[in-house]
Amino acid sequence: MKYEFLFPKSLVSFKKVIDTLQVAVSQYNSRPKTRPIGKRFAEFSNATHRKAFC
Repeated sequence: MKYEFLFPKSLVSFKKVIDTLQVAVSQYNSRPKTRPIGKRFAEFSNATHRKAFC
């Protein structure tokens, strides 16, 4: 099987994978949020869109 290395051989390993994912997801969800897209990017995006479709 091509991807068999992705799957643990024992059920204990599946428990470790689940525990690891639960910790990782909670840490990911509690990270600081990124800045919103800046005004200049929005202006550039709109100008590019107008050129492409006008």
